[in-house]
Amino acid sequence: MKQLKLVWELEKYNGIIDECKVDLSKLENSNRLKNMNKRMVELDSNINHVRERILENNKSTSKFERLLKEYDYTKMKLEEDLYSGEISDIKQLEQLSMDKEKTFELIDEVESKILKLIDDNEVLEENYGAIRNDYEKLKGDIEITEKQFNELVQKLRAEIHIAEQEKDKVLPKIDGKILKRYDTTRTKRGKGIVTVNDDICGGCNVRIPTYLMVDIKKQTEIIYCDSCGRLLYYMEN
Repeated sequence: MKQLKLVWELEKYNGIIDECKVDLSKLENSNRLKNMNKRMVELDSNINHVRERILENNKSTSKFERLLKEYDYTKMKLEEDLYSGEISDIKQLEQLSMDKEKTFELIDEVESKILKLIDDNEVLEENYGAIRNDYEKLKGDIEITEKQFNELVQKLRAEIHIAEQEKDKVLPKIDGKILKRYDTTRTKRGKGIVTVNDDICGGCNVRIPTYLMVDIKKQTEIIYCDSCGRLLYYMEN
C-alpha cells in the first residue's frame, strides 16, 4: 500500500532529524571546549603571575645592586680613612673598624638577597617555559577541536536540512487522518510506525495474532498494534 510506505518514509526522515538534533544538542552543550577554554584562562593567568614575579625580582635585584654599590663605596672610604694614617685617635679608629665590619655584614646580606633573587628567577623562568608550552599546546588543541566541532555541526545541520526537504515532499502525499494518528502516536510513543519482526511488534514487543500477520504481510491496508497503537510495517528480511 502506497500510504504505508509513505508513512514509513516519513518515519525514516523524522528519525534522522531527531537523531541529528540530539547529536547537535550534545555537541552544543558539550563541556569539552568549555573546560579547555577554562584551562586556557587559568594558564594565561599563571603566565602573567610568573611574569610579574620575574619583573618584581628584577626590580628588587636592581635596587639591591645599587645599594651594593653604595656599600662598596662606603667600605672603600672607611678603609681609606682607617689605613691612611691620618687618624690617630684610638676611639675614632675603633669606630671606623666597627663601621667597616658593619658594612661588610650589610654587603654580605645584600649579596645573599641578590643570589636568592637570581635563584628564584631561574626557577620562575623554568616554570614560565613549562606553562607557556602547555598554553601553546592547549591553544593548538582548542583550534583543532573547534574546527572538528564546527565541521560536525555543519554536517548535522546539512543532514537535518536534507531530511526536512525530503520530509516536506512526503507529507502532502499522506492521507490527513493517517497522518494525524501517526503524529499523535509518535508524540506519545516516540515512533508512529514500527516494523514487525518474527510476528512481534517492534515498538512494544507484543506478539501479533496470526490472522493479523496475514494482512500485515499483504500491505494492502493500514493496521495498528492493539497494544501500543503504532502503525505496523512488515519488511522482509
